Amino acid sequence: MMNYVTSLAWGDYKDGNYKIHNSGTAFFLNLGAATFFVTAAHVYEGYVEAKLKDPNLRCFLGSMEVDLKARCIGCLGSKRLDIATFSIELEEVEKLNKHVCYGAASWPPEKVSEGAGILIGGFPGLEREQVDAQEYSFGLYAALTPVSSSSDRHFGCVLDRAGWIDTFGQGLPPWLLIGWLDFLRGSDGTQI
Repeated sequence: MMNYVTSLAWGDYKDGNYKIHNSGTAFFLNLGAATFFVTAAHVYEGYVEAKLKDPNLRCFLGSMEVDLKARCIGCLGSKRLDIATFSIELEEVEKLNKHVCYGAASWPPEKVSEGAGILIGGFPGLEREQVDAQEYSFGLYAALTPVSSSSDRHFGCVLDRAGWIDTFGQGLPPWLLIGWLDFLRGSDGTQI
């Protein structure tokens, strides 16, 4: 799963140190026409608001500096649909050492089966830690859970806290935010 997600963070340089103000998670997707990256609309809205207050903010997708406003394909707003999409070249994804998820070639995608396993991952801000003046650790969270409900438009997953495992010995998170998920397939065609 770590091959398909990366951090999206913004901050500024002061006295030679890079200070991250906020961050989120992004992943790379291709639905047949072009590759793009996706994050939550509320993450993008937070960036736009912060950039208005401080035009010197710099934004990084993984290790690559990006201008989110210039790359924005679409964002309807977090109150309507908490998804924002951005342009990216396949060569840039490769430079980030990441992989692209490939969605269903035809629309609508095949309905996901109840009980199918779904892998979820992201970088919650509460786990972000500054390692040194120029480096951060983003603390990846991951979950594997079965689909508990499914329709032609969505699927739902219940994350039963009783089944959570503290695999890294860092303690379980106090909360886990699950956003809207689509039917994604890895580059080798397998469901991820």
